[in-house]
Amino acid sequence: MRGMVPARREVTVILDGWGHLLNLERVCVPPGEPVESFDWSFLRRLSVLVAWRSDITHRNRAMHLVGNILAIDPVRLVLIDRAPTGCGVEFIKSVEHGVEVRP
Repeated sequence: MRGMVPARREVTVILDGWGHLLNLERVCVPPGEPVESFDWSFLRRLSVLVAWRSDITHRNRAMHLVGNILAIDPVRLVLIDRAPTGCGVEFIKSVEHGVEVRP
């Protein structure tokens, strides 16, 4: 499977949960698992959506994950807070503007 990529070229990374999200291609980071223990290189040149809940996970952990993924150069990177009172959607990196938010 080395070198294979999802047909839609997009992956959702779910932080500290399992979630039910938009696409079938998803990776779940279990609670307490260090985000740097994953090899994120498979996300290079893909569109990545990071889903988290601010009522479960501290923002520092979410931004640490974003920093690790941003380092491998995804095409786009979007952070979405799925908590009922969360901050919504943040575009970290877009195709049009490049990196918009530094973690």
